[in-house]
Amino acid sequence: MMLVVVLCCFLFSLLGGDAAPAADEVKYLPGLQKQPSFRQYSGYLSVADGKHLHYWLVESQQNPSSDPLVLWLNGGPGCSSLDGLLTEHGPFLIQDDGVTLQYNPYSWNKIANMLYLESPAGVGFSYSDDQKYVTNDTEVSMNNYLALKEFFRLFPEFSRNELFLTGESYGGIYIPTLAERVMEDASLNLQGVAVGNGMSSYELNDNSLVFFAYYHGLLGSRLWSELQTFCCSDGKCNFYNNQNQNCTTSLSEVQDIVYSSGLNMYNLYAPCPGGVRERVSIERGELVIRDLGNSFINHQWTQLWNQKLRGLASLHLSVRLDPPCTNSTPSSLYLNNPYVRAALHISPKALDWVICSSEVNLNYGRLYLDVRKQYLKLLTALKYRVLVYNGDVDMACNFMGDEWFVESLHQQVEVSVEQSERRRALSSVCCYIEFQCSRPPPLHSRDLHSIIVAAFTCLNTWITHHPAMLDQQECLLEVLEIVELGISGTKSKREEEVRCKEEKELNPVSLRVKEAAEVTLNCVMQVLGAVPSLGGLLDEDALIGCHSLSDSSLKKKFRYFVLDSSVIMAMLEQPQGPEDASCPSLALLIRGPSGRHTWTLQLHLQPREGRTHTQHFLIPARPAAAQEDAGIQCSIKNQQFLENIERVPSVKADQSIPALHETVTEEVRTWTSPDPDPAVRPCYFW
Repeated sequence: MMLVVVLCCFLFSLLGGDAAPAADEVKYLPGLQKQPSFRQYSGYLSVADGKHLHYWLVESQQNPSSDPLVLWLNGGPGCSSLDGLLTEHGPFLIQDDGVTLQYNPYSWNKIANMLYLESPAGVGFSYSDDQKYVTNDTEVSMNNYLALKEFFRLFPEFSRNELFLTGESYGGIYIPTLAERVMEDASLNLQGVAVGNGMSSYELNDNSLVFFAYYHGLLGSRLWSELQTFCCSDGKCNFYNNQNQNCTTSLSEVQDIVYSSGLNMYNLYAPCPGGVRERVSIERGELVIRDLGNSFINHQWTQLWNQKLRGLASLHLSVRLDPPCTNSTPSSLYLNNPYVRAALHISPKALDWVICSSEVNLNYGRLYLDVRKQYLKLLTALKYRVLVYNGDVDMACNFMGDEWFVESLHQQVEVSVEQSERRRALSSVCCYIEFQCSRPPPLHSRDLHSIIVAAFTCLNTWITHHPAMLDQQECLLEVLEIVELGISGTKSKREEEVRCKEEKELNPVSLRVKEAAEVTLNCVMQVLGAVPSLGGLLDEDALIGCHSLSDSSLKKKFRYFVLDSSVIMAMLEQPQGPEDASCPSLALLIRGPSGRHTWTLQLHLQPREGRTHTQHFLIPARPAAAQEDAGIQCSIKNQQFLENIERVPSVKADQSIPALHETVTEEVRTWTSPDPDPAVRPCYFW
């Protein structure tokens, strides 16, 4: 009987049971007040030529058996992926004391099994038996592929899970070149790749960096004029491999400004931790290099600089490579703690952990200067998801370069998105605007206001491309609330009674935000077709009378939004029209600044088929970029809404509206007394 049990266990393991290597499981991780509920493993994946790559696997907090497996690679080249784990999206975030870990509420392992791989050998805790760490792009992609194969041999239970390859910075080279190998292996369930702030093309990265610097006010008019004169011709600039001596001189000045003037190249608006340091310095007998060598690599002065760095490195016993404006001290203290090394099963052959390896970086062979071929291979397979994403203030691998790179692929992508997903997206934009507007005054800045304005612009895009979303009452309400917030500074509460709100204190975040909100209101009105004929102007009383809502208490059915001291917008939430109407029956009413001009929109009287639509086309002068869920764009005239109100001439119906900001004139009082019977009051429709 015992023999049968042993044999069954053996066969079960061969068939893909829970075969994770028990020796690699991390049972206790120092620095945590409470050990995690999910399992984690740390050990080595042996690849070619006696190289051993360190991995750290953290299982998903949700459903490890079915959630995707996501490989993460930091860049450099020569920088450790544990930096991504401990400071970006891992489950634990290192604290400033270099001892304590805190749980990350935004960890990627909330929904995925995360595999952090330190690559190539010589980076972090990865090592080579011969201690030789000269390598190149081709060798690294092969060893990363072999590491994946070894991982699935050790963890066969993940072989059927969806596999995603992700990375950042020089991961823009690592990931596509690895994916090119993985997609040829049917045993690996590759589903997609994602690269953030990635190096996709040296040429586009260099060319865009100069524009990025100028557009952010880093380059003066003199320098920009020289760059235009010596580096550009026929409307095209070449900052990548231009042989004009005057051009290269100007570009060297650009590099000094970007890299040597105290700017944080990874976050332009953030300070440098520890202050501004030199690109090369000697600290306590150690040579410290703060340059990863990825910009303007084709220029002679860059090549001479790299030769100088290699020469200096050969003269010093200790060389440290620190990315500029990066504080890696807490991570180094933690990972070099002997108790932590023991918990992670680090080999005694591994060197002390540093964020980036100078030996790997200075001797690295950059063979791929562009990865278009790899991306096109992934895209033409028509079965992989590809994501390129960027932050807007990174200068190392700036967003413009990656945007140009994606456009150069000449892909036209259309993705069908469910209406509910669009609704969630629009709601997210509204929530984002509300969050930013609600920040305390000390945190307000020109940049914050620019972010809010950009969010309103994004909202306008959603509204004009997907006008049907405004057919939903809750969606329209949410948009109007945000418009009110942007224009007046606060949102009216739904439970507020109908009353004159002229005395409401108006405090918009800024005039720019107020103007952006007015443009959004203009979009809403034009998308809904709310430009009635002159006979369609109604006041609240007339509207209620037209629908036999003679009881004055029913006025509470109006939802009011204060836009300005004398501009009130109301939406009638009382259903109207036939029950089988395809669109909700709402009334949108605007009081103008004079208290006389009022627009009313009744949706059941304005068929949605009456909207004018135009197909959305790309700008012909630019390469065709991927358009996700482009939809149909409504024709919108970009004009201020309040100006439209003032241009509407008054009609008889206007005169029943009491002025909101001044005493009603004798002429109006004479007309309105005695008050006409609501039952016989005329209705004006368009």
